[in-house]
Amino acid sequence: MPADLEICHFTLSGEFWDETQEFFHSEKQKLMELFKGFEVKLEHVGGSSIPGCLTKKDVDIQVIIQRDDLPAIIEILKTYGKIKNPENWTENKAIFKGIEKSFPTDYLVTVLGTDAEYQYRGARDALKNDPLLLKRYNNLKRKFEGKYYKEYRPEKRNFWESFYRNQLEIKDVR
Repeated sequence: MPADLEICHFTLSGEFWDETQEFFHSEKQKLMELFKGFEVKLEHVGGSSIPGCLTKKDVDIQVIIQRDDLPAIIEILKTYGKIKNPENWTENKAIFKGIEKSFPTDYLVTVLGTDAEYQYRGARDALKNDPLLLKRYNNLKRKFEGKYYKEYRPEKRNFWESFYRNQLEIKDVR
């Protein structure tokens, strides 16, 4: 079934917290072995990394790398996962989907020090540290429960674009 025809179903992260944390640490060990010789930092991001967040019951792993290593890391991940959303790739970001994992898994490759790097960790950290933002995000997800992802995705994108725009405005004021 095409991804846009899938129906939104969200679950609170706490309902499977231990399993996703264990899965992330297991994947981290495997990936660090794959990336031996490269300067790589792995972060658990996305809803399953945030206590109290509604999530698709998936695991997002951010792979933070040096700019010069991007081509090599992409080649390595092609052997470990499937290319995902190449239309959203940039010179600072690539996305892969895990194959046959116990949780649906995305590997979000980002270049250190870029907006792409901040995008995932910044969202995670903001949701962890701002209960009102987390409540608004969960409410957005509740609004689309049982509806198509193709309806949810533009609203999610608007939510985060507004968040980042506000962050830049706050930064400019300081």
